[in-house]
Amino acid sequence: MILLADNDLILKLAQCSLLPDLPQLLGEGAGCPVFVLPTARFQLIPKSEQKALAKAGNEATLQALRTFLDGASELPEVQDASLLDAMDGVTGIDGGEQLLFAAMVELELSTLATGDRRSLQSVLSNQEVLPQVYDALNDRVLTFESAILLAIREFGFLDVKERLLTCPKPDGMLRLVLREQMEERDLVDCLVSHCRSQYQFLACKDRLAEYFVEV
Repeated sequence: MILLADNDLILKLAQCSLLPDLPQLLGEGAGCPVFVLPTARFQLIPKSEQKALAKAGNEATLQALRTFLDGASELPEVQDASLLDAMDGVTGIDGGEQLLFAAMVELELSTLATGDRRSLQSVLSNQEVLPQVYDALNDRVLTFESAILLAIREFGFLDVKERLLTCPKPDGMLRLVLREQMEERDLVDCLVSHCRSQYQFLACKDRLAEYFVEV
């Protein structure tokens, strides 16, 4: 398997101490090839040490980002420019996601790790305009929410809860539920509600099905 990761998800997983476990969450070994956007390193790790630390939120996150990016390669150039042309102007899909979506079409044995739920929803809403992208994403996407669900299944709720509580910059979704008294059901319900609409795109359905009994 080849893993394609967007900048937003890389940062979020690093801040939640889950980035080193990304291949394991997907059922892959540590040697899984990882490709990132050309913008990844300078966006996630600014040259100024002070700005880099502020972006990461703490030193542990910054070190996790450096280690991950040192082992990653830059996304290969898209061969079929028509894939990018088809997405040009589609609301909700920015330039970075265009490159990742096109790569998903061209790299058959790949999984997309993305924190951009808005772009996924745009593909769902424009599947007649983007049939190749739509087909390529089915069963092959890891979102921030589904990554945490897989982590709960892999490591247990208490382990994941402890990691999440150390997150220096929880996003809006986590702020809804993250607290010392948080119970497993509270977290799972929140995660499921935020990724249910993209369920058909999610990878690892065999390990996520128990959380989506109503889908």
